[in-house]
Amino acid sequence: KHIEFERRATKGPVFVSGGGASDQDVHGHGTHVAGTIASRAYGVAKQANVVAVKVFSDVTGFAQTSDIIKALEWVVGDVDLHRIKGRAVVNLSLGGGPSAALDGAVASTVRRGVVVCSPAREPLAITVGATDINDVFAPFSNFGKMIDIVGPGVDILSCWKDNPTAIKRISGTSMGNTTPHIAGVACCLLSDATWRGDGRSPFEVMSKILILADKGDISGIAPGTVRDRTINALVHNTTTPTDCSLQYRMISLPRGFPCNSGTDWK
Repeated sequence: KHIEFERRATKGPVFVSGGGASDQDVHGHGTHVAGTIASRAYGVAKQANVVAVKVFSDVTGFAQTSDIIKALEWVVGDVDLHRIKGRAVVNLSLGGGPSAALDGAVASTVRRGVVVCSPAREPLAITVGATDINDVFAPFSNFGKMIDIVGPGVDILSCWKDNPTAIKRISGTSMGNTTPHIAGVACCLLSDATWRGDGRSPFEVMSKILILADKGDISGIAPGTVRDRTINALVHNTTTPTDCSLQYRMISLPRGFPCNSGTDWK
């Protein structure tokens, strides 16, 4: 019910095994992420519609991989139901250890025509690292050869859960909203009817984002991170998209898992 969403945000289903979750954002992370994507003042895609799909427990703050997979399956079905293939984006602001099952679910989602943005690891997702306001690679960021692009992730101001006007600053690859910045850019691209035509594949969206990104501007890049591309210039655009009529699908989560090794993600 945050006023920044102007009634463009709706509640999707809750996928939490064993109960322990309402349809409310009790931690704040989902609201902050959604605000970075689509809120009036703080969002990148200021007219996008947001659907929150909850997979994390209100009590523990953790999610089962099987529940995340069920949520992705629901998104694909809902995209088909509403005939918005080529106009939908999933933001996966979550993390954990490697999972072949989750990799498969993400790959299936992408192949069904849905863009997936994630804080690293997933081979077919747009995978994201974080920078600060000075274009310095954030010390907490994901890193490695899987990173496709980086963006703002330090001290990010966005919506918060406490009341309909609450805002807060947080940092992190997903918590600080690097990943939803990229998701917002994807939404804006898909809102351009001239470029979109009858629909673009997730691979075309990724390619376009990489083409538009600034190159060679990031300092302090972690070893093994191949690409030096940032969307900072894109997300600092304050204009309103002219035709942001797509549906945006979000996995709404309270927090991410710790990144324990180069093969983990967050």
